Amino acid sequence: MAADRDRILELGLAALLGLVLVVLASTLQPDYVTDHETYERIGREFVVPDCSSLHCTRVLVAWVIEHLPGPSLVKWKTYAVLGNLLAAFGIARLCRRLGLPRDAVRVAVGMSALGAGAQLTLLDPHSSDPFIYALVPWIVLWLYDGRVWPAAIVAAVAVWAKEFAAVPLWVVAAYGVIAGRPALAARSAAAAALVTTMWVAMQAWFILAHNYTYGDNPSANLLDGGYIVKWVNELGPARAAASLLLHFGPLLFLAVRGWWHSDRPIHLLSLAALPALAIFCYVQQPDRAIWNFQFAIVPLAARLFAGARVWESAAWLVAYAITNLPVEGDWRLPIVGTAFVVCAAVSIRIAVTRPAPPWILDLFATSTAPLLSARRVAAIVVTFLILGGALALAADITLHRRHDADGGFNVWGYRGRVVAHDSLRVAVLGGRRILGEPQPPGLVRQLETLLNNERLRGDAGYVERRRIDTVNLGEPADAILTFQQTLDDYAYLRPDVVCFYVGDEMAPAGNATLRSGWRRRSFLFRTTGYLPAIPMLWNGQPESVPVVPAAIDDAGWRERVDALEAAVAQARQGSLVLVATHPFLADGEAARFGALRARLTARFGGDPGFEYLDLHDIVDLSSPRIAEDLSQAVFRLLVARQ
Repeated sequence: MAADRDRILELGLAALLGLVLVVLASTLQPDYVTDHETYERIGREFVVPDCSSLHCTRVLVAWVIEHLPGPSLVKWKTYAVLGNLLAAFGIARLCRRLGLPRDAVRVAVGMSALGAGAQLTLLDPHSSDPFIYALVPWIVLWLYDGRVWPAAIVAAVAVWAKEFAAVPLWVVAAYGVIAGRPALAARSAAAAALVTTMWVAMQAWFILAHNYTYGDNPSANLLDGGYIVKWVNELGPARAAASLLLHFGPLLFLAVRGWWHSDRPIHLLSLAALPALAIFCYVQQPDRAIWNFQFAIVPLAARLFAGARVWESAAWLVAYAITNLPVEGDWRLPIVGTAFVVCAAVSIRIAVTRPAPPWILDLFATSTAPLLSARRVAAIVVTFLILGGALALAADITLHRRHDADGGFNVWGYRGRVVAHDSLRVAVLGGRRILGEPQPPGLVRQLETLLNNERLRGDAGYVERRRIDTVNLGEPADAILTFQQTLDDYAYLRPDVVCFYVGDEMAPAGNATLRSGWRRRSFLFRTTGYLPAIPMLWNGQPESVPVVPAAIDDAGWRERVDALEAAVAQARQGSLVLVATHPFLADGEAARFGALRARLTARFGGDPGFEYLDLHDIVDLSSPRIAEDLSQAVFRLLVARQ
């Protein structure tokens, strides 16, 4: 009979909570700009090239929901309700496994379903949060029971929704260490490393293959205060503290008090979660980050409701639910304020009426479980080596992204940001003058600015509206001799225009040779096209390659003329081609370049997709005329193609 009564109570609680969540989801409407357009577009397009939103890397939920039948908003609201219900009953199962009595477990269900994080997703369901809230308690439960690999498989899928799915694995690994369960610690750590590696690889794929960025999201600025600095600065310290107090004050007060009343597993699980909690409060909005850890907070807080009177539990839950309502309006302050006072008062009553138990002396006692086998140790070491490689790649990409906007070299080895997928592209090849200095504006940057000037476009008769990106493929030395190899290396860019800027090259100092291009000194670039930043920091930027003014004899000059003609023919197969000569003064150089012009004009002069631009009459190398003349020549080629 007692079992039947408990089952009826649980079913009634589930139905009541479901009804409450449905009512909240249908009535709550955000009065601010949400990310719904981003998530809906992800669902429709699968991948959004050049996306600059962190949400574009959280794809799994959008991929599924947007392909289900029905109105989009209804689908997302339903998903939020179901996700929070599943989270609440996952918390219930976890609490039962940790030894909480049934009356405390029922309160835990309400704490989870009506918490600040849950209600926020009912207001704005366009996020991966309900999915993560739903899965994390079950992942922790499986890990606690030693079912590591089912938990790892689910987490490996869930990181495509949000990175937090890997965190329970790390938390339980730490729990295994301090609880004296070495096998659980090692297996959870290995699983955590693999899932984290998968997430890093996914991020790298989005960044490298689809030019994703995190935009101005402060979560990626780990050295500048993360998200917490932005959040506190926007709200002000007092309002930020008040927000945390309002939504989490009673819950955290009960959790701290409940820590003294809980058993050893809950103690150690909460301690193991603290480092991850601190990290996520730093990189995310703290009030949202805290709710991710409800699996560690709610069991502690609910523990105090064991043996509580029904009216105490009911009053606390109703006041707690009202306190967390994500609404605005003149009526909010008195109602929510009153609810907070009631919630706080009941919390204090419950806390002070529970006698403090004696200190648990064996809290950190270790077990005598046998150590891992050598084979498992080797597998774990290999796993962490793989994770180390993934993190090194992530650090390298981060270094690139911190400097490419300021003229540094991006992940593909050319200056500036990676060009957009839908832009028109002008690739510029040349020597030290084109390579330029890292600080803008260099010649190629000036050219890009002019090509995107609306007035100049109109004057030139160029009517296409697409943005024009310039790609700086300059070399520090032996520029002409590297042109064909550089075109091969960057053929995937499919440039609309290729500009060969010749006459400014320098020769490598000493016996060094760069005839295949400075980028190809990197094995990783030769094999993958990715240019690592860390070796450049160690060995120096390409501007530091020692060079001297080129002294080219007749044989060397003929070699360069042949190489340039071949490069022009190669580029002309898919691109418009501009050859521009660097300003020079020496008579010998003038004669050579005159002969070069005659040779190229004889072969390509009748081709409307080819132009030779002679800049020898520009005396001042700092003159903006160089960029202006280049831009006009590019416009002439583009207009002829229209």
